[in-house]
Amino acid sequence: MVEQGQVAAHHAFMKSQGNVLLVRRGNPKNIESIKDLLRKDVRLFSPNPAKETVSYQVYFESVMAIARDAGVDTSALEKKYASPDQVHYGECIHHREAPQAIADNYADVTLIYYHLALRYTRIFPSVFDMVYLGEKPAKTLYHPANLISFYHVGRVGDGGPHGGAFIEFLAGEQVTKIYDQHGLYRPEKFV
Repeated sequence: MVEQGQVAAHHAFMKSQGNVLLVRRGNPKNIESIKDLLRKDVRLFSPNPAKETVSYQVYFESVMAIARDAGVDTSALEKKYASPDQVHYGECIHHREAPQAIADNYADVTLIYYHLALRYTRIFPSVFDMVYLGEKPAKTLYHPANLISFYHVGRVGDGGPHGGAFIEFLAGEQVTKIYDQHGLYRPEKFV
């Protein structure tokens, strides 16, 4: 957007804690790692690669990087992702469709942002569990291959009469605490 002249600058104001595996409560398929995604009895959910390209790429690249790090056959994972009987692709909005696909038994697992899985497990504790990829998140990159996303804010034009105040608000302690409670956290520096 800066290159296109739509905003003068942007700031990273929040950071994800990477991705986890979301499964049904009790983890009936005993999915413990990326390696389990290769099992024939494990059906995956994935965002639609054509309609949600960025989310698809973040999840797919995380899966492949973690698999490589763990010595898992990435070519077999690529084949599984290309198999319509093994992967349930979403139609439009993955953060709604992923938990629904698991709840409706169309899929057994999905790789999803930690903050989304945290929400699902809080709202529907009798329906979902999450499986961590490495150590439980502790505001650090808990698996070296797990991709971290940064969320940015920028002003269009001069931001109008309230743009600067809004950016200050996002940089404040109140917003930081709210996002922290929901699984996101402030980057080392509001840049």
